[in-house]
Amino acid sequence: MKIGISEPLVRLAGDLAERHALRGYDAVHLASGLILKDRLGLQVSFSTWDIPLRQAAATTGLLTTHQEVTL
Repeated sequence: MKIGISEPLVRLAGDLAERHALRGYDAVHLASGLILKDRLGLQVSFSTWDIPLRQAAATTGLLTTHQEVTL
């Protein structure tokens, strides 16, 4: 399923960016995951290396994947 840029997506992304102190495209990705979850009516798994984005996704109810990397 494709999630296109739309006014509702942009508004949601703006709200998420403000609420979770996210960067623009991070907020768009999170908003897309939330819209996908809503449209499918199913749980959505969200994966990112970005810690603030992962925390925001978990806070909003998306399943998140996490793997520690030791360098």
